[in-house]
Amino acid sequence: MLLASDPAMLSTEILQELSAVTVISTDADDLLTYGKDWLADYEPNPAVVCFPQSTAEVQAVVSICAKHGLKIVPSGGRTGLSGGATATAGEVIVSLRRMNKILSINPEERLLEAEAGVVTQQIQEAATNHDLFFPIDFASKGSSQIGGNVATNAGGIRVIRWGLTRSWIAGLEVVLPNGTVMTCGANLVKDQAGYDLKQLFIGSEGTLGIITKVTVRLAPPPPPSTRIWASIPSYEHASRLLHNLKV
Repeated sequence: MLLASDPAMLSTEILQELSAVTVISTDADDLLTYGKDWLADYEPNPAVVCFPQSTAEVQAVVSICAKHGLKIVPSGGRTGLSGGATATAGEVIVSLRRMNKILSINPEERLLEAEAGVVTQQIQEAATNHDLFFPIDFASKGSSQIGGNVATNAGGIRVIRWGLTRSWIAGLEVVLPNGTVMTCGANLVKDQAGYDLKQLFIGSEGTLGIITKVTVRLAPPPPPSTRIWASIPSYEHASRLLHNLKV
């Protein structure tokens, strides 16, 4: 959440301001659906759900919320189990569901740019179509969104071999709490420009801004794999096995 006030409900005037810049909903089913993730420990209680379709619309929503001192909860695929996407105190939900376009793919530079609401599996498939590989993978890949993957620094089932999401991010576009749009990162391998600001937003859980675009790095496809079943007598043997598998 970006700001710290706790309005019990939004006025008609504020709802009109929001509806003038993007699609909104106060429907009870939408509030329940977009107001929580898979953690059932908290009761969702958002005031409104916004469905921006562009960075400009996200910027407009955030600017209105900043002016009125309203809390914001960014909403992606809501596949998490930590409650990070749950709104419990009249917050404004900003769903990235409509920002779902892959903007470009550069096979030569092994880069793909996508809006934050693109589903993880779509990025994997787009990479495969160009004989490339996006290694971040988990059970929720069919519904999780790349913006949420970045915001939570998701790991998944290939993390030991390929690393966290952080390792595969080349650049970000982020809307800051005051409505400013920041672009950080570059497609350079040797980038000595100074502070790597994009790393601040990776894993920040929406506390520093709303990620609107992501540029991911891609890899050559791995060789065919197989599976083994190993009985390991000790932690030392497990560590040695992992080391040998990486060699």
